[in-house]
Amino acid sequence: MRGLTRWAAQEGRTPRQAAALTAEALEAIRATAHLRRTGPGGRTEGARTARRGGRVDVALVSVMRDAMLRRGEAAALTWADV
Repeated sequence: MRGLTRWAAQEGRTPRQAAALTAEALEAIRATAHLRRTGPGGRTEGARTARRGGRVDVALVSVMRDAMLRRGEAAALTWADV
């Protein structure tokens, strides 16, 4: 990784901060999170599964936005943290 970082710096590439999740983007996620999804095998999930997964997705994205968490930080959360 160090070599890759050094090469990127020599090329003039610097790491950039990801844009924050806006209220509008969060609303778009909330509006579409409960839609049925098609898996890698081409099977579409059931409506009940889609609703359940959508609730989990919205909860996780909301916590990430409110606490300003990165992916890895959100993945490391435990119930004790909540």
